[in-house]
Amino acid sequence: MSIGKLELNNSLVELEDFALNHGFKPLNFTNKDLDIMTELPFHHQDPFDRLIIAQSMSHTMKVISDDAKFKAYPINLVEG
Repeated sequence: MSIGKLELNNSLVELEDFALNHGFKPLNFTNKDLDIMTELPFHHQDPFDRLIIAQSMSHTMKVISDDAKFKAYPINLVEG
């Protein structure tokens, strides 16, 4: 939000409450996630996005994104 790439109509606390009330669960990063991240090719330079990609691979979870760079990785991508 601070760099202008995301605009929300609600606070982050409200967003978290909404997600939890609709069956989403928070997932912490593990050492396995970080190990996978260190092996990823640098198709994507953003470290936070690379962590999301690694976590998706580690936990076999879908990623929802409209970032075209995510397509370069072997993940289950749901384009937003």
